[in-house]
Parts: sequence; structure tokens; C-alpha cells
Amino acid sequence: MNKILRGLSEYFDGVKLEFRRISWPKKVVLKQLIFFVLALTIMLALFAGIIDAVFSKIIQIFLSKF
Repeated sequence: MNKILRGLSEYFDGVKLEFRRISWPKKVVLKQLIFFVLALTIMLALFAGIIDAVFSKIIQIFLSKF
């Protein structure tokens, strides 16, 4: 049991050490990246919706002919 606790302690010490090494972005950069990701997500969703509507209409027209 003591070996398990020692292993866990070493693991979390390593995790803390790695977190200190991370170079976190500045708030301004983080806000810009969040805005970019949201804008890109909205644009891709609109594009997918338009493509879906076009193909749905094409399939409706094709199926109504037969």
C-alpha cells in the first residue's frame, strides 16, 4: 500500500512540474483565438447547412420525377 501512495505522490509531483513548464497564452491572444474558433465554427456550420439544403432539394426533385 505504501508503494502505491509513493507512486501516486511521484506522479502528481511530475504533473505539477510539467504544469510549471507550460507557456500559457496571454489573455489578449486567448480572446483572439476563442473568437477565431467560434467564427470558424459558425461559418462551417452555415456551409454544411447550405450544402445539406441544396442536396436535399436536388434529391426531392429527383425523387418526384420517379
